[in-house]
Amino acid sequence: MTDIFYIAYLKNKQGWGFSAFEKFLKSYEKFPAGVEHNLIILLRGYENNSEEYEKIKEICRQKKIKTIDTTDTGYDFGAYLEGAKQSFSEYIFCMNTTCEIMTENWLKKLFSAVNEKYKLAGVCGSFELCPKFINDFRLADSFKDKIKVFFHKINIFRIVYRYYFTDKTEGFPNYSVRTSAFLIDRNLLIKYFEENDLPKTKLESYEIENGKNSLSKFVIKSGYEICVVDKSGKIFEKENFDKSNTYRSEINNYIIKDRQIENYEKTNWLFKKYLKKICWG
Repeated sequence: MTDIFYIAYLKNKQGWGFSAFEKFLKSYEKFPAGVEHNLIILLRGYENNSEEYEKIKEICRQKKIKTIDTTDTGYDFGAYLEGAKQSFSEYIFCMNTTCEIMTENWLKKLFSAVNEKYKLAGVCGSFELCPKFINDFRLADSFKDKIKVFFHKINIFRIVYRYYFTDKTEGFPNYSVRTSAFLIDRNLLIKYFEENDLPKTKLESYEIENGKNSLSKFVIKSGYEICVVDKSGKIFEKENFDKSNTYRSEINNYIIKDRQIENYEKTNWLFKKYLKKICWG
């Protein structure tokens, strides 16, 4: 039986930890997963929010849902790792706080993809490069150089550069399964963090999704493949992620919606054009 890990993050500055949990739970109860599983709520950042913590614990007690208290170390990945180490499932499914299920048989569709070839299946993927200024900033030797990199990379020239030259930059397309919601071989996830540190900053957590040593790249280097599964259950290999219409697309073909997808849907047409360009070229 597969373990599903959902992170209830109670420490976020926006204050939507409990409301996001309620939205997720409502969608979970509305749409059957299609396969037998254990839902486990990872309570991340609970130390400084005892009121919401107790409310979620009580709801889970009433519904007989297991909870695991996790520290805030390593952002979402630290919580996923704690859950993985306590699991005995061959595969685990991980979801962040803002996930909302959008279709029935969602887990069954994802499980139809994983086999000896595919060991990482996501609800959406991307070709996007991890922002290059992260690595540039680390390589800058002096404080003066770091200031130069900072101002050069975050101003309007960075936006222009990414729009016009993303698809001409070395490393593009950067095949990555997005880590907001993904099904993975449990041992591969544990092995990844035996060879790579948990992120200490938000920027480092982005690198795990689409940096030089991303989780997706690790799975591929381990001799397996990655894929995306759409709402109908169709499987897309990494070269065809852009054809899945599951991320930064006008066609809402995703199994699970997260905050990034929701923000894209709400933004204006001009910014949508920019986001699509840096994601798909």
